[in-house]
Amino acid sequence: DRPDSDHLSIKLVEDGDEAVLPKVDAVALAYVPDSFANVTGVSQDELIARWFGGAPRLTNTYDTPWGKIGVVMLPFFEVDLYKDGSALRPAILEALRLAARLGAKNVSLTGAIPAVTDGGRDIVTWVNGEGVNLPIITTGDATRAATVVKSVEGILDQARREISASRVAFVGLGSIGKGALELMLEVLPHPKSLTLSDFYRTDERLDSIQDQLLANGFAGEITLAPANDRLPDEVYEADLIIGATSVPGAIDVDKLKPGALLVDYSFPPAFRAVDAIRRSAEAGDILFTTGGQLSLEQDVEETVFLPEAAAGLIESIGVEKLTTLAGRDGREMTGCVLASVFTWMSSDLRVTLGPLTGADALAHYRNLGELGLRPARLQIAGYFLPAETVERYR
Repeated sequence: DRPDSDHLSIKLVEDGDEAVLPKVDAVALAYVPDSFANVTGVSQDELIARWFGGAPRLTNTYDTPWGKIGVVMLPFFEVDLYKDGSALRPAILEALRLAARLGAKNVSLTGAIPAVTDGGRDIVTWVNGEGVNLPIITTGDATRAATVVKSVEGILDQARREISASRVAFVGLGSIGKGALELMLEVLPHPKSLTLSDFYRTDERLDSIQDQLLANGFAGEITLAPANDRLPDEVYEADLIIGATSVPGAIDVDKLKPGALLVDYSFPPAFRAVDAIRRSAEAGDILFTTGGQLSLEQDVEETVFLPEAAAGLIESIGVEKLTTLAGRDGREMTGCVLASVFTWMSSDLRVTLGPLTGADALAHYRNLGELGLRPARLQIAGYFLPAETVERYR
């Protein structure tokens, strides 16, 4: 063991030695983050070949108050998910078999995996053809949408801003974006106005969302702002922008109005973190955060499992640099990972597959509150906004 902090330790595991891996209660299915290659200095091809052997592996466990969660990582980077669908099916099925051997009852899908599997429904079809018992699949979209709304609450609190006095824009109105929008209007005061923008939804689809919002009692102004090759200017007039799109760099940080707040739950990220960090440091007139993190009441012990092939790398770059990959506060976790252990915690915390329903999002939002989960610190890509930056903004 190589302890590097109060909440994180690293273990080296020989290839194929599952006997030393712990049993888990649930699994979050993930893929290799781009930062892994950037921090280690190892090429993507070498990582997949030497560290993963071309197969899924258990990379992390989290000891939460509700059970032990394992992260099983596919031998893909995010861009690979969109390249070759024929490679995705066997890799996901092998990952589910590994999750079953580890004892997981549920598996939640993280990042862009729901988007490339028809909201998880493709995976259910693949599993049904296996003829063996594998863990229950959930996109985790209900917990993810609830986490986005918690993140909105957090940034408003840090900014000392009331949403009722704000103009809010949503960029991306797929399952998470639309679900977060509807949940926000259900549990928070209504904003002064809404701007709805999407790169993929047709004008008719946006019209339908607008009609639904009006029917549900939203009385403010609604602006429909379909996006083509770039976001329309109406989006940048908002005081609060919530991103849930799959278009990388869709939001131009330099076009944000002074005082703007930005919450992003996009894969890949909807804005360049380096631009946001630079502007907040130089001008101090924006705040931003991921929409995917939650804060717990206690530290969560994390164990990172690395292959023996990583031993030399650990020695050469040092444990401290390697553990920057964790990129989290000891009391914080992502909603998509927690969704794995929350599913069926009670009868109303149901599996989510395909389009998210308002009832499921509300049930998972209430569950977060009952469990004492709060908005996380303002952060993006492992960078935490300093207290002086937030104070300067105020």
